[in-house]
Amino acid sequence: MKILMLTCQYMPDVFGGAEKQCGRVSKGIQAEGVYVRILTSRQKYKAKANEVMNDVPVL
Repeated sequence: MKILMLTCQYMPDVFGGAEKQCGRVSKGIQAEGVYVRILTSRQKYKAKANEVMNDVPVL
């Protein structure tokens, strides 16, 4: 099974409740052996296009 989490904003640009929940749920699902990725937009183009946050890939 593969899961793609979609969010219009994500850390470090925005650090609100929805972003925290997305990160926690993604990490928990991944701990169960499921392939998880978070897809979001970049608010600042100086930010990395691909990175790993809390062991979860963020694109």
